[in-house]
Amino acid sequence: MYHNYLAIYDNVKYLPPWFSDEVCKAVTGAGNSKRTLYTNDDDTIYDYKRCIMISGINNWLTEPAALDRSVIVELERPPDDVRKEETEVEVVFEELRPKLFGYILDALVKALLIKPEIRLTKVDRMADFEVWGEAIAKSMGYGPMEFVDAYRENIGIQNVEAIENHMLAQVIIKLVDSWYTESHGACWQGPTSKVLEDLIKVAHAYNIDTANSKAWPRAANSLTKRLKPILSNLRDGLGINITIYRQTSGDKKKRNTSFMRISKVHPLTLYALKYLRG
Repeated sequence: MYHNYLAIYDNVKYLPPWFSDEVCKAVTGAGNSKRTLYTNDDDTIYDYKRCIMISGINNWLTEPAALDRSVIVELERPPDDVRKEETEVEVVFEELRPKLFGYILDALVKALLIKPEIRLTKVDRMADFEVWGEAIAKSMGYGPMEFVDAYRENIGIQNVEAIENHMLAQVIIKLVDSWYTESHGACWQGPTSKVLEDLIKVAHAYNIDTANSKAWPRAANSLTKRLKPILSNLRDGLGINITIYRQTSGDKKKRNTSFMRISKVHPLTLYALKYLRG
């Protein structure tokens, strides 16, 4: 990763749990140090910020924090009548290469002039990426907010990816659906321990095996820890807002008790509505 600005992992079929954390650090920027050779106390510092590309039939990058820093691109299988041999593709690419490089430089020059004028009323987690993307898109002839709209639609896909691969999130969706009505909305609050009891009942009703899963929380305090990574995905993706708080006054029996408030909010993203409707 130190020697390549773009690190590509091709045809991935499995990613170890630690990989998502490393992707987050590499994309946002990180560094480490080690002792310089032939010295007693000198450090060699490695600072890096890299682009990561992961390809595969399925998306194995499912941790919410890593997805927040990603753009998901799903490619369609090309029809047989447009396939070409590698030598044909290389001939066309070599012919286009200098033109492509020139086009990239022209777009960057225009984007540098346009970027100071970009004013977004709200930005997502990857704020700089979103602003630069809008500037580059405008330099390429796209209309105002076309990039931002496409990027936020992609964020909706990321949220659903994170939720689909999280057992606890799936059970929360079923719990909310069991008492939600669109006309009146829904809001429930109570001790975190009671929320966990209700979630276990819902999981059993849908034959979801929680007993043998390491991802399932065993106690109220572990429930909050498991929930925190996916709170934004549930809120932004499916309109489920969860607030975790601790009561510090009032009834002595409830003092210092962890509480949870779950509500269904609107509007949902277009992608989330498509997901919920199947």
